[in-house]
Amino acid sequence: MKRHFFVQAPVPLLAALTLVLLFDPSGFAKLSLICAVLHEGGHILAFWMLTGRLPQVGCSLCGLKIEMDGEQLSLIKENLLLLSGPLANLVVAALTGLLILSRATFARYFFACENLCLALFNLLPIGFLDGGRLIHNILGERAARGLRYFSALCCLVVAILGFWLFLRQRNGFVLLVLFCLMTLALIAKNLRE
Repeated sequence: MKRHFFVQAPVPLLAALTLVLLFDPSGFAKLSLICAVLHEGGHILAFWMLTGRLPQVGCSLCGLKIEMDGEQLSLIKENLLLLSGPLANLVVAALTGLLILSRATFARYFFACENLCLALFNLLPIGFLDGGRLIHNILGERAARGLRYFSALCCLVVAILGFWLFLRQRNGFVLLVLFCLMTLALIAKNLRE
């Protein structure tokens, strides 16, 4: 029987998850993890609807990864698959917004905003995110080089914003770390190509 879920580096992953959840008295890390699972769940549901089977899902310190296992999708189906994750987050944000109308809580506001931010972040035109891959599919291979430069520019904008927030409010450290991770991922991707 074929496994549909696998874990890479399970000990460091479980250690990191344990530390994050252990030192999160507010519960916001749990809500953020739920948002990420909903995003990937949107991709999994779309893959199942488009192909009639479940994909292989890998989990590592870098996040969840859906492997299509050699499945060739048409360009339209692949674009629908790329849009399904952000769409799932947008739908959940809208539904949470409706719940806020009946009873507003800080956790509901956070959950709605986290889903909205995750959807918008994944639609950024950065090569390895949903938005970057979507633009690559639409513009084709001839635009791949320009997309790499544009991805680097987007990473730079995120870094500048994070640095500005850090200096101004001592609050942008996470954006700086995010920039570093995105830059390392871009460099690794470019080295592979």
